[in-house]
Amino acid sequence: MATGKAVAHFVGGGDRKQVVIGRDTRGSGSMLESALAAGIASQGVDVCLAGVIPTPAVAFLAMNTPDAGAGIVISASHNPYYDNGIKLFRGDGHKLSDEEEAMMEARILALLSNNKGDNAQEDRSGEEIANPGHIQPMSHVLERYATFLRGIYTQGIKDTHAATSNDSPLGTIVVDCSNGAAFQVAQQVFAPPHFNARFIHISPDGVNINKDCGSQHTEDLSKEVIKHNACAGLAFDGDADRLIALDETGAVVTGDKILAICAAHAARKGHLTHNRVVSTVMSNIGLSRALKSLGIHHEITGVGDRQVMAAMEKSGAVLGGEDSGHMIFSNCLTTGDGLLTALKLLIVMVETGEALSRLAEVMTVYPQVLKNVSVRPDKPDFMGIDAIASSIEQAEKLLNGNGRVLVRYSGTQPLLRVMVEGEDSSCIHGVCDEICRVIREYIGL
Repeated sequence: MATGKAVAHFVGGGDRKQVVIGRDTRGSGSMLESALAAGIASQGVDVCLAGVIPTPAVAFLAMNTPDAGAGIVISASHNPYYDNGIKLFRGDGHKLSDEEEAMMEARILALLSNNKGDNAQEDRSGEEIANPGHIQPMSHVLERYATFLRGIYTQGIKDTHAATSNDSPLGTIVVDCSNGAAFQVAQQVFAPPHFNARFIHISPDGVNINKDCGSQHTEDLSKEVIKHNACAGLAFDGDADRLIALDETGAVVTGDKILAICAAHAARKGHLTHNRVVSTVMSNIGLSRALKSLGIHHEITGVGDRQVMAAMEKSGAVLGGEDSGHMIFSNCLTTGDGLLTALKLLIVMVETGEALSRLAEVMTVYPQVLKNVSVRPDKPDFMGIDAIASSIEQAEKLLNGNGRVLVRYSGTQPLLRVMVEGEDSSCIHGVCDEICRVIREYIGL
């Protein structure tokens, strides 16, 4: 309720007086949707309910709905069903800036503490309850979003497809919807005549989202790809803003490899504006080396697709992403989109006529180990603890410039993530284990 009121205040100062709300398939989604909608409407702002729909679709709808001042997504992405969260987009489809998030957080906390001081104007329910905003479902939202995505694909293969007589130049593809937000719209996007697709994990029940399926768990998808002799497998996460692909052998094609494949193809066609690709510190060092060999400049940012987008806007890059599968094609959409990424990858396959396994050879993945350590909920400054800082320093000396160590907190869970990368697999595993041991000793649960 407080967040809804704060969002209403965020959009209420101008002419745009609607907020779009979408959610994934978690059982708690409708409850949170109702509370958010009530908070927004209590401030005299209208609410448009998009229902179960991918996160990037909410950004798309916010951009293309008259008088929409914001979009809200109720989702915890790839997390288990019992988690949930709230993501915010501005009316232009972009995520909030750090400053805007800080302002929003301050408003929410002020409302929760019933602080009427300088924030009295933020809760206008007493004044405006006689004229609250309207709450109503949006119509044809899945169709609008699917049409937008299909248009990108058909335009992308237009020249190549014109030279063929086959409406579906690809072989069979298998799509894992993770029992999440893409379970309906993916079946509209990957439909005949352009696709011959099989779908798995499309029966959400409120608790099976991401459970042993989707981008985090590709075992089922791999079996289906091999069983049906498919040319590719596509795995989305719960809110469908990320993609992990599988090649025709059932092997995983990571986000970094997808980024390298799309970058190489765009560069060949002259579509890679400023000849630049943006990714995060979590990307494998193999990506930097692959891009360098292609003559493409590689810019590295902090973790998160919002950081990637900010760097892209600053540099004018049109392609960026994360190894986790978030990809941003900024000339198409303002945020990471798993379905859009899948279509872009399939376009490369159609235009080159190459198998996905062959395309993935553009990049060599260097050995990498990533381990999560459960830590205290207060997430103390681990570099301020001498023993932990010393263990990280010793690990970097041991790698001797032929690898790297990255330790960071999870943004959504009480976990400290330890990543070690290098040329020697046994060395990096030993280094990672030692850092994790010290972390557990000092701040672990």
